[in-house]
Amino acid sequence: MTRSAVQSCLVAQRKFYLTYNIYYVIIKPVGDTTESNMKILLLKDVPRIGNKGQIIDVADSYGMNAFVNKGLAKIANIGDAKSLEKKEQIKQEKKEKELDKNIEIFQRLENQVLVFKKKVDNKDHLYAKLSLTEIVDKIFEMENISISEKQITLPEINQLGNYTTKVTVNNKNYTLVVRVEK
Repeated sequence: MTRSAVQSCLVAQRKFYLTYNIYYVIIKPVGDTTESNMKILLLKDVPRIGNKGQIIDVADSYGMNAFVNKGLAKIANIGDAKSLEKKEQIKQEKKEKELDKNIEIFQRLENQVLVFKKKVDNKDHLYAKLSLTEIVDKIFEMENISISEKQITLPEINQLGNYTTKVTVNNKNYTLVVRVEK
């Protein structure tokens, strides 16, 4: 095949690959400008690509060489897509139930007082001030729910008495009463 014939075929959207002086022709329909892509289901987390269980589009050779052959992914089919949607739906429903449960628990906690017994000196000052971890542990003991220390805003507690703290859960603020006793 001459060079001019190769150039005229490229204009007609045919691809040529030269290997050992033999031209291989891959013919695509005229007007089809999309690259051939494959859908793969990731079996492991791949940095900058996607997370486990995600279906992504990649070029055929890239998908086979970089993911499928290394065991990071498998070629996706219709069943994989449907099962992935079902898993996501179940996960979303579970998350909504947990959010509702958390709201109920913190509404109950608003009416209760968290009581802490601490050692004090003769002026009723605490030897060690009340920490966020103690409040988190107390909430876990009472309601078996774990929250982050970042969700609690606590004033500095150095003396005996009642204090109010704010707990933010699901973008809602709840006020808890903390009592420090001898």
